[in-house]
Amino acid sequence: MPGYFSKSEELNDLGGSFQIRSLLGVGYTLNSGNKVSVAITHKSNASTQQENPGVNSVLLRYHLAF
Repeated sequence: MPGYFSKSEELNDLGGSFQIRSLLGVGYTLNSGNKVSVAITHKSNASTQQENPGVNSVLLRYHLAF
């Protein structure tokens, strides 16, 4: 999933405005229709710039059905 990173501070500089995010996750649908999922993501500029520190995240998500 490509994206655009518009503002950066020195401590979270991702090396450029063009970023690509990959995500891998699994989820479960509860009897109520709500869902829980866990995912890991990686965001980087895919080496399109000299600096490419990237950032990894682990997400725990609760999806409320309404």
